[in-house]
Amino acid sequence: RQKHEPLVMRARYLFEMVDPQVASSLLQPALDIDPKDLKTRLAIGLYYLEADQMKEARAQLFRCVQQAPDDPSVWEAWCSCLHKARDMFALERAVGQLPASADASAVCWKFRGLVAEQKGKLDKAVLALQRCVELEPSEPEFHHRLGQLLVRTAQTAPGQQHLTRNQELQNAREALREA
Repeated sequence: RQKHEPLVMRARYLFEMVDPQVASSLLQPALDIDPKDLKTRLAIGLYYLEADQMKEARAQLFRCVQQAPDDPSVWEAWCSCLHKARDMFALERAVGQLPASADASAVCWKFRGLVAEQKGKLDKAVLALQRCVELEPSEPEFHHRLGQLLVRTAQTAPGQQHLTRNQELQNAREALREA
């Protein structure tokens, strides 16, 4: 397995550089050969999502949820699809169905927070976003969302700390890109 990792990394890099529509059409034959290939179906669904082909993305990602209901990466993709489609009703339902394994996913906690915020449960949203930051402290988006919520709930000082941390992380990422 180890000897194939450089090849896998190179293939992944090449696919990341390809237009999402081209990539999904390149992956489709693999799915035709093995319709139970979860990783390929998930990749196709994510490429459709990236290409804003929401109907196709939803179809592929929903099948992933059916095929692997305990896989947090599948739920991350499914919730991302529903959020991008602005289907808050379906997102709320999906968040209510998250498996216990999703407790280790910062992205799933982000969606729990979004749903709680949408329902006006700001304390619950803050707790969910705090969990995001605990799980992935280097993700700027989580600091930004948490900072905004804390400021909204009159917790200005800690909110400002997270907004500052968000900016620091974004600046660091930009410096890396330019290096």
